Amino acid sequence: MALLVAVGLYLSTLLVAVGFAFCRAQIYALRARSAGVRHGEIASPSAIITLVHGTWAQDADWTLEGSVLCSAICEDVGSVMFRRFRWSGRNTIQARHKAADRLANDLESVRDKYEGVPVFVIAHSHGGNIALSALKRGGSGLVNGLVCLATPVIVSRKRYIDTVTRRCLPLFNLVPFVLGYLAILPFDISSLWCVVSGLGTMLIIRAAFKMWGSKVGEILDQTYYADIPEQKVLFVRAPGDEASIVISTAQGLSWVVRKLLSLPLKLAQAGHTEIEQWKSLLGTRFYLVLIASMAFSLPVSYLISVISSDTVLGDISSVALLIMFFGPVIVFVTLFTGSYVSQILGYILFPIILLPIVLTMAVASLALGPEMTIASVVRDVSVEPCPRGTWRVVMLDDLPHSSDDLQHSIVYQAKQACDLISRWIAFRL
Repeated sequence: MALLVAVGLYLSTLLVAVGFAFCRAQIYALRARSAGVRHGEIASPSAIITLVHGTWAQDADWTLEGSVLCSAICEDVGSVMFRRFRWSGRNTIQARHKAADRLANDLESVRDKYEGVPVFVIAHSHGGNIALSALKRGGSGLVNGLVCLATPVIVSRKRYIDTVTRRCLPLFNLVPFVLGYLAILPFDISSLWCVVSGLGTMLIIRAAFKMWGSKVGEILDQTYYADIPEQKVLFVRAPGDEASIVISTAQGLSWVVRKLLSLPLKLAQAGHTEIEQWKSLLGTRFYLVLIASMAFSLPVSYLISVISSDTVLGDISSVALLIMFFGPVIVFVTLFTGSYVSQILGYILFPIILLPIVLTMAVASLALGPEMTIASVVRDVSVEPCPRGTWRVVMLDDLPHSSDDLQHSIVYQAKQACDLISRWIAFRL
């Protein structure tokens, strides 16, 4: 009994201490937000810096006045006017696309209002993708410099799809139909409602594919930033970035599945090609094949008839003679019609083979936004340290090791990173 009382007192004290620490942290964070929401305007600023937060981080502490990064910049640059650009923070391609349009308009208005004052942007995580897209829309003249902190840069290219796979893609409509059918089936509802459910699911997914696929394709086509001067952009990264690791792990899984299932796809493609070649060869050399088959079948049939001593073997020899005599005709007809039969069967079976690949790519691309679960079928998207081209990427060194700090967020907390960013901005004034 005494032991239970002691354990209860210990757990109660522990819970109270944890609750007290949590409340104190929230109070400190609230004070920091209330003090930092107002980045006041300055009459004659030496530079204007717009801070763009990342995903799900509308109230990121590093964007508040008096943060480690803002303080370091003020020490090197002087009179700086900080501006916080807030966007929805949702992890969707559409949300980042809309935010990029807003940021481009916002920077343009700042340029017009503070003519002649250097303008910079510091963006963290997916905020860097937003800033890069804004510069591509509004032109590189919008800013004097852009710093991307731990940005998982989205690089997109059209996915190569072979002929057989392209012909099979329409049959993927059967997958949502079957899923919708099976979803209703366990509830003992009549088969009519199962069919209606399957058709409804198929139509919904087709509509989503049409809406997301085309729109996302247009957005991803704009992720080529060759027209942005490389000297205006600085990418700062930390080793072991958690966000990049998670996305890269998912993409690695997708790559492994594609490689494992690429063999049956290649074999099927080769089989279809071979059948077409046979059909073409038989069509152009049919008479030659027929004569050769007859010349071969006559002696073989005679040999079989000589060996056979009973009626059964004699009948077999006669049948063999007919088959071998008309063999080229039979083969030609079989291949000519069989090519279409094999294609139809292949197009029905291929979605079953491709389904694991498509599902894996969809799950792997979910980290970049729900739209990519559909767009990943036709777009090959990866996350890289920088866009395609030549850029300056700085990997931080001698970072503090703390179990409380994420490497993804340490790029705006570590002294080395803050000093690097402030010196880079001061050099460009």
